[in-house]
Amino acid sequence: MSDKNKTEGQLIKESAEMRQRIAELETSGAERKRAEEEVQERTEDLALINSVNNAVNRGDTTEEIIQLLSRKVEKVFSCKRATVYLLSEDGRHLLMPYPALSPTTTKQIEKLIGMEIPAVRIPLKAGSLYGKVLQKGRPQLTSDPKTIQSLMGEFTENKMLRKLIPSIYRILGIGSVISVPLVSEGEAVGLMDVSRRGPFGESDLKRLGVISQDLTIAIKRKQTEEELHKSYDYLDRILNSMFDALCVVIDPNNYTIKDVNKCFLKQYGGTREEIIGRRCYEITHRRPQPCSGPEHLCPLRKVMETESSVRTEHIHLDDEGKDLLTEVYAFPLLKTTGEIESVVEIIRDVTESRRAEKALRKSKELFEKTFTSQRDAIFVLDAKTPPTIIDCNPMAIETFGYTRQEMLGRTTAFLHVNETALHKFQEDLYPAIEERGFLYLPEFKMKRKDGTIFPTERSIAPLVGGQGKRIGWVSVVRDITDRKKGEAKLERTLGKLRRVLGATIQAMALTVEMKDAYTAGHQRRVTDLARSIAKEMHL
Repeated sequence: MSDKNKTEGQLIKESAEMRQRIAELETSGAERKRAEEEVQERTEDLALINSVNNAVNRGDTTEEIIQLLSRKVEKVFSCKRATVYLLSEDGRHLLMPYPALSPTTTKQIEKLIGMEIPAVRIPLKAGSLYGKVLQKGRPQLTSDPKTIQSLMGEFTENKMLRKLIPSIYRILGIGSVISVPLVSEGEAVGLMDVSRRGPFGESDLKRLGVISQDLTIAIKRKQTEEELHKSYDYLDRILNSMFDALCVVIDPNNYTIKDVNKCFLKQYGGTREEIIGRRCYEITHRRPQPCSGPEHLCPLRKVMETESSVRTEHIHLDDEGKDLLTEVYAFPLLKTTGEIESVVEIIRDVTESRRAEKALRKSKELFEKTFTSQRDAIFVLDAKTPPTIIDCNPMAIETFGYTRQEMLGRTTAFLHVNETALHKFQEDLYPAIEERGFLYLPEFKMKRKDGTIFPTERSIAPLVGGQGKRIGWVSVVRDITDRKKGEAKLERTLGKLRRVLGATIQAMALTVEMKDAYTAGHQRRVTDLARSIAKEMHL
């Protein structure tokens, strides 16, 4: 039917159908265009996430990754700047790991505030805007100038700088901000501010919310890697600063060395590359078979048998083939399942200490022999005031009549004649020590257990430690009873001789006088005079 033959109603109907088809085509085109835009956006978002993950896999530093993230977000969202803040270790601050402003903007702000821009450290106080964003866990969009300036105000607690916030706001030229919490599985690592002069839309808010979790996972993974690296570094420094050789055996069944520290390399020679992968007995014992037998216990086998730590002594060979007497401490490293993964050996070279111990034992034996064989009483006293006896030799027991147990722990007061004699001794002691370094008393009375008072020759000197500090006293007492008896006997004999000599001279004088009457009496007078002179001269 031709158009002329169509009724008016049919024309109206066809016109309506045509308009509907045109509307459907327009809607379909808009939807297709929007779908294409969403695909483009998602492609850009995935590319952004992939670039950050690639940087993490490449081993870039956290700072490098954050700088990359900021550049990519600025490009994808056509924004002025994207700034990442990381949460401090105590979770009470947001920290800016690197400057986010351009050099030009930085100079403008520093000229305004009259100083360098301080390091950004945003406190997350109760009621703070950034704190609320982190608590809510989803991005927040604001285009209100006052709210944006309030956010900026949280960057500093300096009152002067806060007054300049409106001017800084104008320099930055911010018209809209999206604050994106970087949260994954309920754990926050920081926050990202995305800002630009023009307004953001809800679609931007939604996109940032979608990609933030992936970005957070990447940052968190990098932080975990760096923490592990720091821990490994810290442990490595500890192990390599040890004075003992350390050896980790990865496979206790074939004795293969997995790792060693610097002391091990120094003690046994070789490089890490030359030692790792070799068997432990090849390096420490220079032989082709493992240790065996009760006298040369294999610590690895013992750990595997007992599943506990062991200690043994071995003779190893150093890099020059010389004997090393060593103490070997071995303990298991367990898997989470409880199975032994590897065995750690700490090898201590005790060659010199054993030699020193041997020399010390000999020295001690020599001292004890000397101490016990002395014929003088010897007392060792501590540095207390007053000093107490901490040791004495057998002659001290014999001289004073007390047992060793009766004297140890007491002051020497009970060995003095009385309190007066003790005080006199104490008064003489310290001046003599200051002047001569010792006190010597050629004749000093002391008292035995039975109350007998006897003469002694006594000396006392301080015991001085390595730093010149007095750590005690040594007192030597010699019983001079026999010597004094000998001196008394000698004195009696000398007196008797004097009397005999006098009588002889007298007899000779009388004989001479009897022969010569002229000199009679003169010899007696001369004799008396000589005797008087001798007496005056103590002859």
